[in-house]
Amino acid sequence: MNEDRLRILKMVQEGKVSPEEGERLIEALGEAQPSESAKPKKPKLLKIRVKEGGVTKANITIPISLAKLGLKFIPKDAQMTLGDQKIDLEEILRVIEEGVPDGKIIDVDDENGNTKVEIVVE
Repeated sequence: MNEDRLRILKMVQEGKVSPEEGERLIEALGEAQPSESAKPKKPKLLKIRVKEGGVTKANITIPISLAKLGLKFIPKDAQMTLGDQKIDLEEILRVIEEGVPDGKIIDVDDENGNTKVEIVVE
């Protein structure tokens, strides 16, 4: 619980404000305001891994801030595989920039199991 809420509750306890006034004050603080420690951190790295026939064809790690430029380095066959799966990398990047939790966001295998594409944020 944050300090402002504790102060309001203490004022209610001491009789300085009524419980109804305390409730209004707490609501005014905005119940949806997460503390800094509760806010999810924005990922800083985008990792793109492409394997074909079990052989690594691309293993790219770039800062999120440079991710748009990095999209140009994805091999053409991997781009086609993503397109076939109706995966829009520009849209994914937009969502990443808005903030997503760390982890694998894309894991694509082609229908033959020959090509694998993973995109991970950390």
